[in-house]
Amino acid sequence: MLPFFELFGQRVYSYPLLMGIAWGISFHLFRYILSLKKMSFKYSKLFFTGVFVISWIGAKLFFVLTSQGINEAKVLANSNFWLGGGFVFYGGLVFGILFVLIFKMLTKSPWSHFNVLIPPLALGHGIGRIGCLLAGCCYGKVWPYGVFMHNHHRYPVQLMEAAGLFLIAFITFKLLKSGKKIILFYIFSYGVLRFILEFIRGDEIRGIWAFGLSTSQLVALSFILLAAVLYFLGLKLDKSRAASS
Repeated sequence: MLPFFELFGQRVYSYPLLMGIAWGISFHLFRYILSLKKMSFKYSKLFFTGVFVISWIGAKLFFVLTSQGINEAKVLANSNFWLGGGFVFYGGLVFGILFVLIFKMLTKSPWSHFNVLIPPLALGHGIGRIGCLLAGCCYGKVWPYGVFMHNHHRYPVQLMEAAGLFLIAFITFKLLKSGKKIILFYIFSYGVLRFILEFIRGDEIRGIWAFGLSTSQLVALSFILLAAVLYFLGLKLDKSRAASS
């Protein structure tokens, strides 16, 4: 854990720093993919900024809604909460998807444009998980061979998720270069990754529900099922088009 460090006499907090680095690197990867694909993405800077802001708000709101034993009104009124830690990724993803839908409707952009966002999203999320490790949040259950935090050795869940996300970013980048659709692959693969890792998560502030599943596992299952249904519906639609042509 390294929640903060001194730099030129100023205290620098690791988590916000890693979040800033994550979004900066993600934005440059986003622009690089656009140039690589020779895509003209209208209002691309506005789109990326909008996704960032709306996702940030969504992640914060989901944290408040799903966390147990906190004073919601007090937390929401605290500016340190909005500028510091306390995120639920799926909240950011849900709000981000809503923003994408509204943006697409207003700009009439093709769906292929939004594939470009997936590798930067996975990469930035992975970097953010390293920030979680430094801050000491999203920690794992007690494990004698793990990293030491909160008075115990624990599973390095943050690093394990970061590694999985970097792999997803790499695979989706390769698939995107070959012209394949990757949105459903991302939703499915991250859902599986998150569902599995939640079994060794040790911070249970966001609740455990039916069958011992966490809130994030229930959301992950929903996204896995959604991706699978949309995938098979797409296959069925493609077969119908092929038969009619």
